[in-house]
Amino acid sequence: MIKVGIIDDEPLARKRVKKLVKQRFDIEISFECGNVESAISNIDELKPDIIFLDIQMKSKNGFDVLDKINFIPIIIFITAYDKYAVRAFEYTAFDYLMKPFKEERFFSVLNRAISLVHTRNMEADQRQIRELLQLMSHQSDHKAGLYKTSIPIKLADKTYFIPCESIEYIKASGYYAEIIESGKKHILRQSLTELIKILDPSKFIRIHRSSIINTSFLKEIVSVGFGDVEIKMDDNTTHRVSKTYKEELFKLMGMN
Repeated sequence: MIKVGIIDDEPLARKRVKKLVKQRFDIEISFECGNVESAISNIDELKPDIIFLDIQMKSKNGFDVLDKINFIPIIIFITAYDKYAVRAFEYTAFDYLMKPFKEERFFSVLNRAISLVHTRNMEADQRQIRELLQLMSHQSDHKAGLYKTSIPIKLADKTYFIPCESIEYIKASGYYAEIIESGKKHILRQSLTELIKILDPSKFIRIHRSSIINTSFLKEIVSVGFGDVEIKMDDNTTHRVSKTYKEELFKLMGMN
């Protein structure tokens, strides 16, 4: 029987995970709790095979659990919006669930964790956790390791480096990207899909399939009716926000 622990400070979130886990007859829920202290004692005492670990808890975060436990279970992280954390999980090969997650995603992650229970390498797991804690210990170090601080632009026989912090917005133009920086336009043969992956998500956000903006230069968000939204940048240019990206923009700007 596979033993599972559930750690989340939201009772409803724990209830949902528990309900889904109970659909598997080969799993036993060893414990559930809502704080770091209980999580540490339960993990070390009960030694679960797998834990679901929420990152954003009220007093401390899930990484405080990893820093203190002596027994290392298979870890499935749960996060609501922390893109830094998600990139770190991917970088260190940990599995994660992004709230609100769908059942098919839940069982896909759970099935993979179960398959690892009998083949796991404790030493490798410990290395992974040390690497993850190192990535997350200082947000600035984390950004430096995972996101670009400058974009190289090749022009004739020279390569210029544009500081990412000075980029105002980026527009798609065919197979190229137009980077607007300090009123200047730079052309780069790279897609917006590729660029958004290397830019700091605490500042850069895609608002349309053809637009990325740096929120440091965001001046206004304007409702134009029927649920549609436009934004105005510091240079007074306006850009349409597609419905696909509106909620993410509002969340980043603290508007919901």
